[in-house]
Amino acid sequence: MKTKLVVFFILFSTLIFPQQKFYDIGDMELVSGKILKDTRIGYRTFGKLNDDRSNVVAYLSWYAGSSEDMTGALGRDKFIDTNKYFTILIDALGNGISTSPTNYVKGEDFPDITIEDIVNSQYLLFTKHFKFKGVRALIGGSMGGMQVYQWMVSYPGFAKKYLPYVGTPVQSSVNQLMFESSLQTLELIDKYGVPDTVANRIFDLNFYLFARTASQIDTNFTPDEYQDLLRKFSGKTAARFPAANRIAQMRAMVNHDITKKFGGSLEETAKAVKGEVFIVVSATDQLILPYQSIKFAKLLKCGLLLLHNDCGHLAPGCEMKMVSNAISGFLGN
Repeated sequence: MKTKLVVFFILFSTLIFPQQKFYDIGDMELVSGKILKDTRIGYRTFGKLNDDRSNVVAYLSWYAGSSEDMTGALGRDKFIDTNKYFTILIDALGNGISTSPTNYVKGEDFPDITIEDIVNSQYLLFTKHFKFKGVRALIGGSMGGMQVYQWMVSYPGFAKKYLPYVGTPVQSSVNQLMFESSLQTLELIDKYGVPDTVANRIFDLNFYLFARTASQIDTNFTPDEYQDLLRKFSGKTAARFPAANRIAQMRAMVNHDITKKFGGSLEETAKAVKGEVFIVVSATDQLILPYQSIKFAKLLKCGLLLLHNDCGHLAPGCEMKMVSNAISGFLGN
């Protein structure tokens, strides 16, 4: 009887929670000209594809995020209603599920990847595997937002709608310094064989500091509670995302700039964008400053939701209902 219950539970879980899937691309040429060998992309799908294949929405993963992590943003009252849209959650290169340093061809050095390379792998997933000629919308937050911006210029018009949130079309100097600082720290730790738990703890301390506002941290933790705050940083992380994978995705973010092929001009870059755009940013975001996104929104003359709460980079989650309503409205128009 117990065995039957276990089997039933496994089957039931499979039905209600789509399992991890993969598409094997094979060898893929990177922007650098190097070859990423035996490339495979992880993804999960939710909802039903309609007859004319017009309800496809792809959700692109944030830094260190996975398709499993992103399921929390799905639902009738959340970012994407899977009752309406055939939703594809995609694991970005370097996240430990898709091709990454930790699962790369044995004996081979993992080449540096860019946000553009991540987008190119997704294009192959859509066109070669799913046979899509286009999708309804692309959505992504943070590093996922950077991917959405890159999509706008790498494959103009492939999506009818683009929705980046707390991302940026180009890194500001401040953001580059911050990411470079974290990157060099991780590389130094990796070079001298320091345990991943130490690397992760140092990185998480910096991320926590920049991802939240000072007032939010001080409100949630009084000076007497500082040790409670410090205990949050154990250094433990998902087994799929040790320092080597952190470094790979961090390098991609440090060099992110969609204006490269347009002489460094946001104005010229904006002229290449085809499709509707809606941008969500946080006025208090210190991790990814909102200024470049705001400037780009003005050039595109597109929708812009500027959040004014005390949650910094995590602002959308602090106003889930309002942001979800804005996203669902944009998707449905």
